[in-house]
Amino acid sequence: MTSADETQPAVAARPPVLRPLAVVLGIFWSVLFFGIIDLTSYFDGPEWVPMSLLATGWGLLFTVLVAVPLVAAGIWPRLGDVAALQLALVGLAIVVAAALSGTPGHLVVALGVLGSAAPLVVPGRRLPPVPRPRVRDWWPGAWAAVGAWAWTGYAGMAVAATWRGLPDDITLGLPHWPVQAALPLGLALVAGLAAVHPAGWVLPTTCVALSAVWLGVASLLRPDVLGSLGAAGGVAAVVWGAGLVVATWVTAPRAGAPRTSVE
Repeated sequence: MTSADETQPAVAARPPVLRPLAVVLGIFWSVLFFGIIDLTSYFDGPEWVPMSLLATGWGLLFTVLVAVPLVAAGIWPRLGDVAALQLALVGLAIVVAAALSGTPGHLVVALGVLGSAAPLVVPGRRLPPVPRPRVRDWWPGAWAAVGAWAWTGYAGMAVAATWRGLPDDITLGLPHWPVQAALPLGLALVAGLAAVHPAGWVLPTTCVALSAVWLGVASLLRPDVLGSLGAAGGVAAVVWGAGLVVATWVTAPRAGAPRTSVE
């Protein structure tokens, strides 16, 4: 007699060569694309203070939201599926920000982010089953929706800054304001992923919470510089980031949770 498992199609494994490729791509975005350099420039001399939040936004987007999932999936292949989804959402956020800001150069960056997800995708894979939602499982989604409303407003401010010609920082020939718009859009989308992906909530939740808290603290300390959330907005970002961790952790499946990938 043939068992139920034997009747299922074989699940493709992620080729081993793609694991180091994912790590290399993560290093590219965090180092060669100035993710870490811009992120840490916040702590440089006083001459960097006026642009420090714009640099922070660039650093958070390309280090935490892009490079971290790539490196994590390269080390732990079971995170490949959710990492690929996160990169797709971040790429979408950059596309939207570039279109609204009228900066086609950022579309090339978006294609690069989307292409970086390729080593994490395994054609023909079965997606893990999604448990039947419980009433309390809506908490992360509701919390993410509240954040989406606020983050969209911040993205609108950044888009308006581009059109108004406010002072900007330039990295690799690209202005920072469109990236500053893509960051909150990416946070909103990836927070939604954390809310609806019961098997892989840890990676997107960690990336979003770390970014929100970092940006919030940086804004709280420098409320009057370009790109800052302000003191009140900084506190709100910290509270929201911490709240997302609590909401997703409380409702996450425990023993027997489906795996996100196959090693």
